[in-house]
Amino acid sequence: METTKVEQEKIDQLLYEINNMSGGPYIGASWHALQKYNSYEEGTQFKMVADDMNLTQMYAALSVYSKNAWEYAQQHPEHKEAQLMDVFELVNLEETARFRNNAFPYNDQGFSYKNELAFFPGALAQKAEEGNPSVEGLQDEKLRHEWTVKTGKRIFLRFLFEFGQKIKDNVCDYYVSHESESKDLVKEINRILLVRAGLFTQSLWIPVAGFIAVLLVRKGVDRFCKGIMV
Repeated sequence: METTKVEQEKIDQLLYEINNMSGGPYIGASWHALQKYNSYEEGTQFKMVADDMNLTQMYAALSVYSKNAWEYAQQHPEHKEAQLMDVFELVNLEETARFRNNAFPYNDQGFSYKNELAFFPGALAQKAEEGNPSVEGLQDEKLRHEWTVKTGKRIFLRFLFEFGQKIKDNVCDYYVSHESESKDLVKEINRILLVRAGLFTQSLWIPVAGFIAVLLVRKGVDRFCKGIMV
Protein backbone atom coordinates (compact mmCIF):
# COMPACT_ATOMS: atom_id res chain seq x y z
CA MET A 1 0.00 0.00 0.00
CA GLU A 2 1.19 3.52 -0.75
CA THR A 3 2.11 5.60 2.27
CA THR A 4 -0.29 8.37 1.27
CA LYS A 5 -3.26 5.99 1.57
CA VAL A 6 -2.71 5.25 5.28
CA GLU A 7 -4.98 7.18 7.63
CA GLN A 8 -3.19 10.01 9.44
CA GLU A 9 -4.82 9.00 12.74
CA LYS A 10 -3.05 5.65 12.56
CA ILE A 11 0.30 7.31 11.90
CA ASP A 12 -0.24 9.75 14.79
CA GLN A 13 -1.05 6.86 17.14
CA LEU A 14 2.08 5.04 15.99
CA LEU A 15 4.22 8.11 16.74
CA TYR A 16 2.60 8.43 20.17
CA GLU A 17 3.41 4.81 21.03
CA ILE A 18 7.00 5.08 19.80
CA ASN A 19 7.53 8.28 21.75
CA ASN A 20 6.32 6.56 24.92
CA MET A 21 9.04 3.90 24.73
CA SER A 22 11.52 4.35 27.54
CA GLY A 23 15.08 3.32 28.11
CA GLY A 24 16.38 0.63 30.39
CA PRO A 25 19.26 -1.72 31.11
CA TYR A 26 20.44 -4.75 29.21
CA ILE A 27 23.29 -7.18 29.66
CA GLY A 28 26.43 -6.15 27.82
CA ALA A 29 29.61 -4.14 27.76
CA SER A 30 28.01 -1.03 26.29
CA TRP A 31 25.44 -0.66 29.09
CA HIS A 32 28.13 -1.25 31.72
CA ALA A 33 30.31 1.45 30.13
CA LEU A 34 27.39 3.88 29.91
CA GLN A 35 26.66 3.39 33.60
CA LYS A 36 30.28 3.80 34.61
CA TYR A 37 31.60 6.38 32.13
CA ASN A 38 28.52 7.85 30.39
CA SER A 39 30.10 6.74 27.13
CA TYR A 40 30.87 3.66 25.06
CA GLU A 41 32.97 3.46 21.92
CA GLU A 42 33.48 0.69 19.40
CA GLY A 43 36.49 1.56 17.28
CA THR A 44 36.26 4.99 15.67
CA GLN A 45 32.92 4.53 13.91
CA PHE A 46 30.41 3.92 16.69
CA LYS A 47 29.70 5.63 19.97
CA MET A 48 26.97 5.63 22.59
CA VAL A 49 26.53 8.49 25.04
CA ALA A 50 24.60 9.20 28.23
CA ASP A 51 21.33 10.25 26.58
CA ASP A 52 21.22 6.91 24.75
CA MET A 53 20.40 5.26 28.08
CA ASN A 54 16.88 6.68 27.77
CA LEU A 55 16.49 5.39 24.20
CA THR A 56 17.52 1.75 24.51
CA GLN A 57 14.00 0.34 24.01
CA MET A 58 13.51 2.54 20.96
CA TYR A 59 16.80 1.39 19.45
CA ALA A 60 15.99 -2.27 20.12
CA ALA A 61 12.50 -1.86 18.66
CA LEU A 62 13.86 -0.19 15.52
CA SER A 63 16.27 -3.08 15.07
CA VAL A 64 13.59 -5.71 15.54
CA TYR A 65 11.10 -4.03 13.23
CA SER A 66 13.79 -3.44 10.61
CA LYS A 67 14.62 -7.15 10.62
CA ASN A 68 10.95 -7.98 10.07
CA ALA A 69 10.56 -5.36 7.32
CA TRP A 70 13.81 -6.38 5.61
CA GLU A 71 12.71 -10.03 5.51
CA TYR A 72 9.22 -9.09 4.28
CA ALA A 73 10.73 -6.98 1.50
CA GLN A 74 12.96 -9.87 0.45
CA GLN A 75 9.84 -12.00 -0.01
CA HIS A 76 7.87 -9.18 -1.67
CA PRO A 77 10.36 -7.29 -3.88
CA GLU A 78 7.66 -4.91 -5.12
CA HIS A 79 7.67 -3.30 -1.66
CA LYS A 80 11.41 -2.69 -1.50
CA GLU A 81 12.69 0.85 -1.09
CA ALA A 82 16.12 0.62 -2.70
CA GLN A 83 17.62 3.47 -0.68
CA LEU A 84 16.41 2.07 2.63
CA MET A 85 17.57 -1.41 1.74
CA ASP A 86 20.99 0.10 1.16
CA VAL A 87 20.95 1.39 4.76
CA PHE A 88 20.27 -2.10 6.07
CA GLU A 89 22.88 -3.64 3.79
CA LEU A 90 25.50 -1.17 5.01
CA VAL A 91 24.65 -1.88 8.64
CA ASN A 92 24.93 -5.59 7.87
CA LEU A 93 28.35 -5.11 6.29
CA GLU A 94 29.56 -3.02 9.22
CA GLU A 95 28.39 -5.55 11.78
CA THR A 96 29.54 -8.60 9.81
CA ALA A 97 33.07 -7.23 9.78
CA ARG A 98 33.01 -6.97 13.57
CA PHE A 99 30.55 -9.62 14.77
CA ARG A 100 30.50 -12.11 11.89
CA ASN A 101 27.55 -14.50 12.29
CA ASN A 102 25.87 -12.32 14.95
CA ALA A 103 25.35 -9.39 12.59
CA PHE A 104 22.01 -7.80 11.73
CA PRO A 105 19.53 -9.08 10.54
CA TYR A 106 20.36 -12.06 12.80
CA ASN A 107 19.55 -14.73 10.23
CA ASP A 108 22.93 -16.44 9.91
CA GLN A 109 22.97 -20.19 10.52
CA GLY A 110 25.55 -19.64 13.23
CA PHE A 111 23.70 -16.84 15.04
CA SER A 112 24.41 -17.21 18.75
CA TYR A 113 21.14 -16.00 20.25
CA LYS A 114 18.43 -17.94 18.41
CA ASN A 115 16.37 -18.50 21.55
CA GLU A 116 15.98 -14.74 22.02
CA LEU A 117 14.49 -14.42 18.52
CA ALA A 118 11.40 -16.23 19.80
CA PHE A 119 10.40 -13.02 21.61
CA PHE A 120 10.48 -10.95 18.41
CA PRO A 121 6.92 -10.06 17.36
CA GLY A 122 6.07 -11.20 13.87
CA ALA A 123 3.80 -9.97 11.09
CA LEU A 124 4.27 -6.27 11.95
CA ALA A 125 5.64 -5.52 8.50
CA GLN A 126 2.68 -7.24 6.86
CA LYS A 127 0.26 -5.25 9.04
CA ALA A 128 1.98 -2.03 8.02
CA GLU A 129 1.80 -2.95 4.35
CA GLU A 130 -1.93 -3.59 4.79
CA GLY A 131 -2.33 -0.05 6.10
CA ASN A 132 -2.21 -0.79 9.83
CA PRO A 133 1.26 0.26 11.06
CA SER A 134 1.87 -0.95 14.60
CA VAL A 135 4.59 -1.33 17.22
CA GLU A 136 2.63 -3.91 19.19
CA GLY A 137 5.05 -6.09 21.13
CA LEU A 138 8.04 -3.84 20.51
CA GLN A 139 7.73 -2.32 24.00
CA ASP A 140 8.78 -5.66 25.54
CA GLU A 141 12.00 -5.29 27.55
CA LYS A 142 12.96 -8.80 26.46
CA LEU A 143 13.94 -7.26 23.12
CA ARG A 144 16.71 -5.21 24.75
CA HIS A 145 20.08 -6.84 24.12
CA GLU A 146 23.56 -5.59 23.40
CA TRP A 147 23.06 -6.59 19.76
CA THR A 148 19.57 -5.13 19.21
CA VAL A 149 20.26 -1.82 20.94
CA LYS A 150 23.51 -1.15 19.12
CA THR A 151 22.03 -2.18 15.77
CA GLY A 152 19.11 0.21 16.28
CA LYS A 153 21.44 3.11 16.86
CA ARG A 154 23.54 2.08 13.86
CA ILE A 155 20.44 2.10 11.63
CA PHE A 156 19.49 5.56 12.92
CA LEU A 157 22.97 7.02 12.39
CA ARG A 158 23.41 5.35 9.00
CA PHE A 159 20.08 6.79 7.86
CA LEU A 160 21.19 10.28 8.87
CA PHE A 161 24.57 9.80 7.20
CA GLU A 162 22.97 8.69 3.93
CA PHE A 163 19.94 11.04 3.85
CA GLY A 164 20.61 13.78 6.38
CA GLN A 165 21.39 16.35 3.69
CA LYS A 166 18.21 15.47 1.81
CA ILE A 167 15.98 16.28 4.80
CA LYS A 168 18.09 18.88 6.59
CA ASP A 169 16.74 22.07 4.97
CA ASN A 170 13.09 21.15 5.51
CA VAL A 171 13.66 19.88 9.06
CA CYS A 172 15.80 22.79 10.18
CA ASP A 173 13.66 25.47 8.53
CA TYR A 174 10.61 24.14 10.35
CA TYR A 175 12.53 23.81 13.64
CA VAL A 176 13.80 27.39 13.53
CA SER A 177 10.39 28.86 12.73
CA HIS A 178 8.38 26.68 15.16
CA GLU A 179 10.83 26.07 18.00
CA SER A 180 8.29 27.14 20.63
CA GLU A 181 5.73 24.63 19.28
CA SER A 182 7.80 21.50 19.79
CA LYS A 183 4.73 19.32 20.44
CA ASP A 184 4.21 19.15 16.67
CA LEU A 185 7.88 18.62 15.81
CA VAL A 186 7.76 14.83 15.64
CA LYS A 187 4.69 14.88 13.41
CA GLU A 188 6.21 17.44 11.04
CA ILE A 189 9.53 15.61 10.74
CA ASN A 190 7.64 12.40 10.11
CA ARG A 191 5.63 14.19 7.41
CA ILE A 192 8.87 15.42 5.83
CA LEU A 193 10.20 11.85 5.72
CA LEU A 194 7.00 10.36 4.32
CA VAL A 195 5.95 13.09 1.89
CA ARG A 196 8.50 15.77 1.06
CA ALA A 197 11.66 13.65 0.99
CA GLY A 198 9.93 10.76 -0.77
CA LEU A 199 12.01 8.19 1.07
CA PHE A 200 9.16 6.03 2.35
CA THR A 201 6.63 5.51 -0.43
CA GLN A 202 5.37 2.09 0.76
CA SER A 203 3.43 1.78 4.02
CA LEU A 204 5.66 -1.12 5.06
CA TRP A 205 8.27 1.47 6.01
CA ILE A 206 6.05 3.86 7.98
CA PRO A 207 7.21 2.51 11.37
CA VAL A 208 10.87 3.01 10.36
CA ALA A 209 10.08 6.64 9.49
CA GLY A 210 8.34 6.98 12.84
CA PHE A 211 11.37 5.73 14.76
CA ILE A 212 13.70 8.04 12.83
CA ALA A 213 11.46 11.06 13.48
CA VAL A 214 11.11 10.41 17.21
CA LEU A 215 14.80 9.62 17.67
CA LEU A 216 15.80 12.76 15.81
CA VAL A 217 13.70 14.89 18.15
CA ARG A 218 14.79 13.03 21.29
CA LYS A 219 18.47 13.29 20.34
CA GLY A 220 18.08 16.98 19.50
CA VAL A 221 17.06 18.64 16.25
CA ASP A 222 19.25 21.61 17.13
CA ARG A 223 22.27 19.29 17.25
CA PHE A 224 21.27 17.73 13.93
CA CYS A 225 20.99 21.18 12.33
CA LYS A 226 24.47 22.06 13.61
CA GLY A 227 25.92 18.83 12.21
CA ILE A 228 26.46 17.29 15.64
CA MET A 229 24.89 13.87 16.12
CA VAL A 230 26.33 11.04 18.20
